[in-house]
This record gives sequence, C-alpha cells and structure tokens, in this order.
Amino acid sequence: YVEHGKGAGTAILFNSDGRAELGPVGSDGAGFKPEKTVDREMRFGAPARFRLVLQGVLMEIYLDDFLIECYSLPTPATGRIGLIPGNQRSSIAKLMAWK
Repeated sequence: YVEHGKGAGTAILFNSDGRAELGPVGSDGAGFKPEKTVDREMRFGAPARFRLVLQGVLMEIYLDDFLIECYSLPTPATGRIGLIPGNQRSSIAKLMAWK
C-alpha cells in the first residue's frame, strides 16, 4: 500500500508466480481494483526480495532486482506505506527504508 491521499492509495499485489496487480485501494485494504497486471514470466526466489522506489508520483517496483513495473500515481505519495501479508505462510523480513 502506497498512500497518495487521505484514506486513498495504490496497492501492489504479488502472486506466488511473480505476477503483479496494481490499482487503487482504501487505507483499510478494502476496495482493491486492479488497473494493471504485469507478468514478467519469470520465477523468483522464495522469498523474493522486494524493492519499491518512490519519487513524487513515480513508483518503481522490483522483485529480485528485476524491474516489474514503473507506475504513475494519481497524486504524489504522502510518504506512508503499508505491508499486508497475503496468507499464513507469508513473511516479511529485513525491512529497510531510506529517504
């Protein structure tokens, strides 16, 4: 979840095969509407390394250092991001952020 307005943001959902869906979502995670699906037809590590680069309205998403998508947000990011694991087996480790 990348916030770009009060209670509004964009979500990036990854499937286990590396496919990604991007689209608007509420700050509570409800109402996700995929606007774009990206399939690089690659296999990624388990778990894959995820990287998000934000600058104004531009967002770049990487898995295992491969560019998945460049995406333009409707308004500049506020600086708030959120992570939501998809299931019991999901894990998030070694989280880092830079400004």
